[in-house]
Amino acid sequence: MKPVRSGWRIWPPIIILRYWIIQGMLFMNNVERIHRILLEIIFFIVIFIALFNMDMNKRVLFAIVIAHTFSFVLNGHLFAMMTHDLFWFALYEKKIKFIKYLDNMHERLNYYQPGYVDGVIFFGSLARGIFRETSDLDVRFIAKKGFVNGLKASHLVFKERLRALFYGFPIDAYMFLSEKEVRKKMDVVNEYPVCILSTSNTLRKMFPELQSYRRFKTIINKSNEIKNDD
Repeated sequence: MKPVRSGWRIWPPIIILRYWIIQGMLFMNNVERIHRILLEIIFFIVIFIALFNMDMNKRVLFAIVIAHTFSFVLNGHLFAMMTHDLFWFALYEKKIKFIKYLDNMHERLNYYQPGYVDGVIFFGSLARGIFRETSDLDVRFIAKKGFVNGLKASHLVFKERLRALFYGFPIDAYMFLSEKEVRKKMDVVNEYPVCILSTSNTLRKMFPELQSYRRFKTIINKSNEIKNDD
């Protein structure tokens, strides 16, 4: 059974418009906002140049709208919106397929070991071993200290969002700068965060509540029932 929805705020056109306008900017920290704005400026410049034969005012307006839409598609959690908020369809509604993507992400990040992040963790009902057909992956990349590290981590998040788009995977990914930001924006105590990547002992010191990925796999594999309701 799909989650019960009511009220104008969850009408599909309103949800899509909200995603298109905001694109997670209100939830981001300033460093990730800067990264997002820089990407959109690049999109704008390319589109503006491509529309060289258009009237200047229309050229600017069209470039802004198209660039923002392009950013929405490439960097806006499109399939998370489709799966978790609109409940239209899910390409990863089977648990085995969802976990396979997560396993590949775990292996890939641990292979490359990006030195500008302290670690990568995810939250939510999935971390408690509950999988639904409308589940998405609430994953957070914790950057090491420093503005440049924050920008690099933001770009890594962008690449993971882009990869998820190409595979139709429902990801909800952001970059955080500190333990304080994580604890402010996420329910660390009750959401049982799971470690996908740890590049040092810093992550464990930050979050004593952290589960290992191995423990998560034990829990999720024992949970044979797929939860379809909230």
